Amino acid sequence: VPLDADLAEQLGHRPETRGLLVLKVDRDSPLAHRLEPYDVLESVGRTPVASLTELKQALDASASRESIVLQIHRAADDQPREQLVVWKRPQ
Repeated sequence: VPLDADLAEQLGHRPETRGLLVLKVDRDSPLAHRLEPYDVLESVGRTPVASLTELKQALDASASRESIVLQIHRAADDQPREQLVVWKRPQ
């Protein structure tokens, strides 16, 4: 889900935070222990993503890479923080 300023503030993120809101994480996913509901995916392989189309394009552009760096914004304990997650593609 694309994130706007109002929704960002309601969820404890900075209003200027942009990206895709994570609503659910599949427990069988390789990222299950790295992502949480209400995290915001800001970039994939250093490419900003604010729509599903941009996410698909970023993933397609990095298809030849073994791993991808994801920039995640998490609002925890009223202290939004950035983190980088390295996602290794399934073989």
